Formats: sequence, structure tokens, C-alpha cells
Amino acid sequence: MVLRRCRTIIVVDGSADPAFHFDDLGNAIRKIRIDMGINIEFPDLSITLETTPRSRHCAVGTIGYKAVDGSPAEDGVLIYIKASLTGNEPRDVLNYAKQNPAFPHEPTSDQWFDESQFESYRRLGYHVVDEILQSRNGQCSLREFTETISKYCVLEKTQAAG
Repeated sequence: MVLRRCRTIIVVDGSADPAFHFDDLGNAIRKIRIDMGINIEFPDLSITLETTPRSRHCAVGTIGYKAVDGSPAEDGVLIYIKASLTGNEPRDVLNYAKQNPAFPHEPTSDQWFDESQFESYRRLGYHVVDEILQSRNGQCSLREFTETISKYCVLEKTQAAG
């Protein structure tokens, strides 16, 4: 997608990353920089292990196309969404998390989800996108989605500072 100069790239990371080291994201950014000379920067990647309403589920980064393609080029946007808990999830999801401390970062080698596990991951994903879209009823253009997610990240940053 970076090679094709996509202006907006949405990445949903469902990998097991209980310590929030962002290994898969870091590896992808490193390979893109080495292979294509394009930097991807996240001014604020504060998706954390913390389970508080000040935590967030996503971050917005800049894909530095201008540095490689010259000044008339536009930089891109990378929207990174990570499976995480903020503490305001639905009661059934929080209950599952309490009973299964590795949630939502249970090993991906576990391919035998039971109904409770499957439903908890499905409901968490729904909650994350619903929270990011801020009651847009799930319908918006890509531009509106990008603007909304950027506002969500700024709103969360402002609330964390205050």
C-alpha cells in the first residue's frame, strides 16, 4: 500500500502483544523505511496496557511520501487500531477480561475459540470502532473516518492532560 502511495491506510492489529511493544508495527515501519526510504511517524502512540477511560484504541501516523517524492507530493495517513481495553467496554466484555487476564492478547496459536471468547473479541471490535466513530452510526466516507479518528485521538490526548 505504501509502494502504491495510498493516501490513507488503515491497520487493525489483532496480534497478541500483552506488553504493548508494538513489534509487528515496528517491524513494518522499519522494513518500509529500509526498502523504500519512507518514514512513518506517530507523534503520539499512547495505546497502553492501562485500562482507564484515558487509554485509547488507536493512533494516527504520518507516512512521509514528500521526503521521497518531492515537495508537490502529499504525505499519507496511517490509522493504527489496536485491540485494547479502556475500561468503558460493555459489561460482558469486561467480565470476560476479568476471567481471562490475557484478553485481548490471548495467544494467536489458540484457534479453538469457544462462544464466550469469540463473542468477547467480536464485541470489543464493535465497541472500539463505535467509540472511534463517536456515534456516526457506522456510516461515513473515508475522509470523514480519518477526520473523526484524528479528533478522537486529540480528544483523548486533551482529556489525559486535563
